[in-house]
Amino acid sequence: MYFFRMAFLRKDRCIIFESVAEFLNHYDSHITKGGFYLDSHLNWPLRKQAGFQIRIEDSPESTAGFVAEVVFCGGGKVGLEMDLSPRNRANVINLVNSLRTSPVLQEDGTILYGSATKFQQDYEANVASGGIYLESSRKWPLGRKMTFLIKIQGLSFDLPIQATPVFSEGGLTCLQLEADEATRQSIAAFMAKARSTIPRQAPEEPDEPEPEPAEPLVEMEGLREEFETCRGTIYSPRDPTEFQQLQHFKLDPRKHHDTNLFDLVASICDLERDVELAVKHAGSEMCFQFNKAGKLVGYDGPDADKGLLECLAANRSISPEVKDELIGQAGPYARAADLVLGKGAATPSQIMIAVAEQTENAFETIRAAGEVLFELRDCPTYKEEGTTFAEMIIPWMERGLKALDVPQIKTLLKPLWNRYPKLSSKPIYRLADLDLDDDEYDFVKSLEGKTTLPQAMADFPKKLRDRLMRLAISLRAIGSVVALSEPGAEEPAPAVRKAAAPAARGAGPAAKSPRPGSGSTEAQLAAELRELEESGTKFDLLGIHWTAHPNMYPLAMREIELKYGQGSNLQRLSEKAAELCRQRLQLARRAAAELQDDHRRIEYRKSVVPYNTLKTTAQILSQKADTELVKRNLAGAVELLEMAIELYPAAEFKYKLEQVRKRERK
Repeated sequence: MYFFRMAFLRKDRCIIFESVAEFLNHYDSHITKGGFYLDSHLNWPLRKQAGFQIRIEDSPESTAGFVAEVVFCGGGKVGLEMDLSPRNRANVINLVNSLRTSPVLQEDGTILYGSATKFQQDYEANVASGGIYLESSRKWPLGRKMTFLIKIQGLSFDLPIQATPVFSEGGLTCLQLEADEATRQSIAAFMAKARSTIPRQAPEEPDEPEPEPAEPLVEMEGLREEFETCRGTIYSPRDPTEFQQLQHFKLDPRKHHDTNLFDLVASICDLERDVELAVKHAGSEMCFQFNKAGKLVGYDGPDADKGLLECLAANRSISPEVKDELIGQAGPYARAADLVLGKGAATPSQIMIAVAEQTENAFETIRAAGEVLFELRDCPTYKEEGTTFAEMIIPWMERGLKALDVPQIKTLLKPLWNRYPKLSSKPIYRLADLDLDDDEYDFVKSLEGKTTLPQAMADFPKKLRDRLMRLAISLRAIGSVVALSEPGAEEPAPAVRKAAAPAARGAGPAAKSPRPGSGSTEAQLAAELRELEESGTKFDLLGIHWTAHPNMYPLAMREIELKYGQGSNLQRLSEKAAELCRQRLQLARRAAAELQDDHRRIEYRKSVVPYNTLKTTAQILSQKADTELVKRNLAGAVELLEMAIELYPAAEFKYKLEQVRKRERK
């Protein structure tokens, strides 16, 4: 899977892009305006003109040189401003045109191909049969015949054509050519002329040598080893399971981690290194920076600068006049936090309070999405002021618990209600570290294991009791409060466990399998069955992720048969266990029967997965298919594109799948 991220600027002034898609995304968002916004852990002198080079990892032959100067450097980020002279820009533009996989339909009706080779490929695949698929930022009126002009870079002649837009959405336009003999003959003649002309073209003049920097660039000493990227899925079951017990686990780059957001952030704060959590949501990326002390030190996302200034103004840390002044100045090269500090309008602590509020809102947006993809990567930072996990977790869990209904809250209160809560003697998060107001602090200090939870709350005003119940649930989940069966009873182990095993790749929040031979196996089987019947999707019943290709269904069913079927260890435990296994098998078989029907599967998935999640996931699967194509894994790319089309049948994915299948047939 793929996430758009900042490119990396090396000390030899080489800008490294991970993939062609990453470079083109960066071009569309920054480079078209003459700017580069890059990751770098070096100190670069400002306003020093130098030569830089672009390199793309999955296309090593694709390079371009240009002249630019550093206009921003700080916090692991560098901003370059490119010399906008035509000669300097031409190298980058030529590289972009050579990498575009589809021709571009410009707003004036010009269809631009980067080379005659690309036009020939498109001619053989589509144009000869009367259609053209084009990238276009404009939405064209459908069903109206219009005149377009085909231009090929490097050729002095063009081709006017008559065509009708039949699809225009999501940056892709499809044109249907006039199906008459004159049109076919003119296109064929144009193609023949293009083929005969290209070989006779004079070779391109070599690029001008890159100028040396005005003075040597300063390098940072002691570069550290880069953190290997971790990826996975954040899911939010929106039920009590998120709040029962916080789990810390080891973030392993070799695994795909399926986890909820609470557990993921807790685990990130244990890493003891500077990292950035990137989450793709609704077509945008939200990034959260953590320093090696485990503190949240920054947030970047849609309208992040404006949101930060509004939070500071709402908290009265800055005046409305300062907010209005800085909103107009903030941008990629002048971040709002730096502007506020430079003006002396607020302290670092006040800024971090506002960042924490922004982060809480962003975290809730992620949880509300149900399921999103994340990437954890290296992100050196100089920031020390930040918010610890202990300071975040109580208000964050409080907000999440408010969204649950009464029966779900009762489920979470059950282990506490008729018991005797007390502060843990070995808390993982100390009381002094938690973000509590005076009433909450007094309530927690009163928990001595001598009274039940209802008795402890009775000493406080009624208007506070709902909040205190949620606080008790949160404190038990993070291991700061334990519940005794009776006064003076032995204290149970803290709830928070280190190094918990993450869920297996491809598995969603499905129930954990019981351990054969344990005394509570039948109870665990029954609990798993009950949970699947009450809240499991048909994909959970089959033990697969909802993005799994249908080819995986028979294998998944076979694994369930081996685990719960005749002759398995679970079947032989007892008659009751055998009956529970039979019921589990029956649920899986019914789910398999429905999911193997294409139409029923697609309609069912739409009923359990939000539309935006389907669309975003389809785009990521398509990008992952690009990676498989680079590896020459055509079969893998076909499966990924087939699933992308099933989730969101965009013309772009269909066109790409058609091209891959043609390559397979060759």
